[in-house]
Amino acid sequence: MPRYPIQIEDLTDSVSVPKSKQMEASMKLAEIKAGDTIIVDGGFTCMRQGPHTVEADAKGVFVKCDDGKHYLEGQEDEEGAELVGVSRPPR
Repeated sequence: MPRYPIQIEDLTDSVSVPKSKQMEASMKLAEIKAGDTIIVDGGFTCMRQGPHTVEADAKGVFVKCDDGKHYLEGQEDEEGAELVGVSRPPR
């Protein structure tokens, strides 16, 4: 039987991930600074799901994406309390 490489993303719906390896809760914009690594979920059309390094310029903090820069302030929920689709990496 031939073997085919698979991506971790292909398994996430069918495999239980130990709590110690799961992403932490959503983050707040004020908690993120240039150089941090964040995990973005699969809801972004301009970048791949997974880890991204945060950068900053005069406009704010962002991650590089297919369109150039994706500013994280645009991910704040309606109350501005948490970023939607962005989490800390597992520890």
